[in-house]
Amino acid sequence: MTIMFICSLLTYGGVSLFVVIFAILPIAKPIFKEMDIPWHLFIAAFFPGIATFTMTMLPGTPAIQNIIPISYLYTTVTSGALIGIVTTIVIIPILIWYLNFALKRAEKRGETYLNMKNLEEAENELAKDKYANKKLPNIVLSLIPPALLLILLNLFKLEVLYTLMITVVASAIIFWKYIDKKKQVVNIGATNAVLPIINTSADVGYGTVIAATSGFVVFQDIVTNIPGNPLISLLFPLTY
Repeated sequence: MTIMFICSLLTYGGVSLFVVIFAILPIAKPIFKEMDIPWHLFIAAFFPGIATFTMTMLPGTPAIQNIIPISYLYTTVTSGALIGIVTTIVIIPILIWYLNFALKRAEKRGETYLNMKNLEEAENELAKDKYANKKLPNIVLSLIPPALLLILLNLFKLEVLYTLMITVVASAIIFWKYIDKKKQVVNIGATNAVLPIINTSADVGYGTVIAATSGFVVFQDIVTNIPGNPLISLLFPLTY
């Protein structure tokens, strides 16, 4: 449950879910090893934290799926707040129940961290030694960037692009002294940012080309004229 809530805190604070897995793995492995929990249950804790209530339910998130509709549906980052909060309250107990269910089932099968052929022991020991004497920021300092992001986005109604830029700069200033290889970290960050930019641009470009075809208009008319609740016509192309 701790892993689930750490992941949800990161994603709700603006960290991409694709980035969270790299941040959370070094934290999760020693915990699973110490508590003797089979490593395959990591996904059961990881996925609910990144791709459920913070991804599609809680209002005010800077996630791309919450930002893109603003330009087309004239929504805000807090649109559907009531239903989002209610569904979050409903889904969290279900997720916690499933985590307990999966863990008890693994215990009945006699599954442990070691007997499930986890080969990361040497890597875990290396990571433990690496951070043993390293000075790390405390939890209050670590929560400043995501809190700043949510405040700027939801209270000051600042555009998401400027919100993210300010948060990134603030993070660099706050954590600068904790980074050993500063130049290397900046270079890796810049390099890693290129691929998501290209992928997103390609997806948007592909969608724009498809939307310009005559067949798309026909399909759009069929979908929008499906009888019944508008949610049905919305669900059909999403599942397709």
